[in-house]
Amino acid sequence: MAAEEKIGLAISGGGARGAAAIGVLRVLERAGIRPDCVAGTSAGAIVGALYCCGYSADKLADIYCSQNWSRLIRRRSFTDVFDNLTGNSKSIDFDTLPIPFRCVATRLSDYSEQVLSKGRLSECVAASAAMPVLFPPVTIGGERLADGGMVNNLPTDVVARMGATVIIAIDLQQITFWQTRFSLKDTIGIGGILHWAVSHPEVQRYRRNIRSADIYIKPPLRAIDGYLFSNSRCRRMVEIGERL
Repeated sequence: MAAEEKIGLAISGGGARGAAAIGVLRVLERAGIRPDCVAGTSAGAIVGALYCCGYSADKLADIYCSQNWSRLIRRRSFTDVFDNLTGNSKSIDFDTLPIPFRCVATRLSDYSEQVLSKGRLSECVAASAAMPVLFPPVTIGGERLADGGMVNNLPTDVVARMGATVIIAIDLQQITFWQTRFSLKDTIGIGGILHWAVSHPEVQRYRRNIRSADIYIKPPLRAIDGYLFSNSRCRRMVEIGERL
């Protein structure tokens, strides 16, 4: 690969399916591929942030599969655990991490994208992963922020703005939007709202971001529930990601 090329890695949201991204990271490591920058949304932000802090894929698998992320975020203890894992509870510039990092959240004031590039890393990641209805929003800089998957679930455009010339995308989303019709009745009730929030990010942008990836990786996770966390399911998803 030419010296001037810069590898960017984008990791999508996907709830408990985030573990599959770790399997993909294992494969990249074995191939000697190390991203120069990473952007993640929701579960992708959790995996991406820890990877950018210097954890190997093997160590990350041990960490990720030993936590119940849904319970941590719901109990507001996420930031304490994440601060301990990263060894930093202060506000930092994410460009100073071993691998520069960005995470995507949604501003609830106008449902627009908020790309977080500095601050307390644990708070920013918690905001990116704050799935509506299930988890409370996180207030940062006066803005109430929630799951970034509502506006940009596969942030290849974010790593492009970070200067990436070669983009690798790990897509954990299992809905194929151009084969799926959406109607207003799909949002009825809490279940419908939740389904929209995690399964229907802004469709046109999602399509463009898929097309912009030089390497597009989509582990086959359709049969796996993205809302259920367990050690055994996590290990299974790591293995699925590793088979690619």
